[in-house]
Amino acid sequence: MSGVLFLSSVMMRGYGVSLVAEEVCRRWSLAGVAVHIGCIHTDVDGGFVPDLTIPLAKLGPDPVEIETYCSRHDLSVVMAQTSPYFEVLPHLSSGLHRVVFEHGDPTPDLFTHDALERSRIVAGKQSSVYPFVDVVACSSHFLAEDIAWRDAVVVHLGCDHVPDLGPKQVMLDSDELVVGCLMRLGPGEALYKGNDLLVDLIQRIADEPGVRFRLMGRGTDADVEWWSNYGVDVTVNAPESEKIAFLRSVDILVSPSLWEGFNLPVVEAQALATPALAFDTGAHPETCALVMRSVSDMENVIRSCHASRDRLQVLSDRAYRYSRESFAWDRTSAGLLRIIEPAL
Repeated sequence: MSGVLFLSSVMMRGYGVSLVAEEVCRRWSLAGVAVHIGCIHTDVDGGFVPDLTIPLAKLGPDPVEIETYCSRHDLSVVMAQTSPYFEVLPHLSSGLHRVVFEHGDPTPDLFTHDALERSRIVAGKQSSVYPFVDVVACSSHFLAEDIAWRDAVVVHLGCDHVPDLGPKQVMLDSDELVVGCLMRLGPGEALYKGNDLLVDLIQRIADEPGVRFRLMGRGTDADVEWWSNYGVDVTVNAPESEKIAFLRSVDILVSPSLWEGFNLPVVEAQALATPALAFDTGAHPETCALVMRSVSDMENVIRSCHASRDRLQVLSDRAYRYSRESFAWDRTSAGLLRIIEPAL
């Protein structure tokens, strides 16, 4: 049996694509598949997964370099999950089984500074990548429609990288309701991440005593200052352990994003028994137990949970069951393995 080269531009803690590569490749290795990870940027020396020491190589988006690496290590499958590796796949030898695992691109119109470049990348994949590889897979049914590739194989991501702490006991006598949001804080993604909608929600709830907003994500001191002006408790650039504690400790997580190809934070929060509220856009109907039509809907749910801790308990239990029953990395890795098995 030959092996797989899994290509991800970034292999660094805090990046969703790095998590996907780690969880999938660990399971493939345990199943006896020889797997290597190729990347452009990494903050880890040696094996990215220390307990399995999966080989991690810095590889440029160059077909000759990638083919040479595959030949040296007897790898017959190349799976890419990010640009610029997507664009390299059609230029690899037909002797290699070439697979796209697509996590999508936010709608270019939701960006103000590089919308034209984003449109060019999307159009380039549709015309020059997908038709010239062996398989296109994606992480949600929404994405299969969004990338306009009807033969795309849908393979959902998992949630069990977060510890299973079991159902959460809501404090019935508490007068405080903590609403959390986990998102990147920079201005470049503010439109598609729904920053203005979150501000609207915060201002609508301002008259509700005892409701407090907490925000966590990658950002700068300037981001902290900006959100603090709205009375929000902000934590930036926290380690994974703090992120998990945050998602477990808040009473409700809100995601104001207008586009998501999957939305791992929503799935993670639910897996930690924290109900999540997200708009009925993107992949949210596939990944969130509570989808909202508007900011008003989010406001109403938050107010009702503040008024009734019993309702919050019901939503917490439902969220936990939903994520734990729906999303598992074993199913993700098995689904992707079925795609590549004939070529191994």
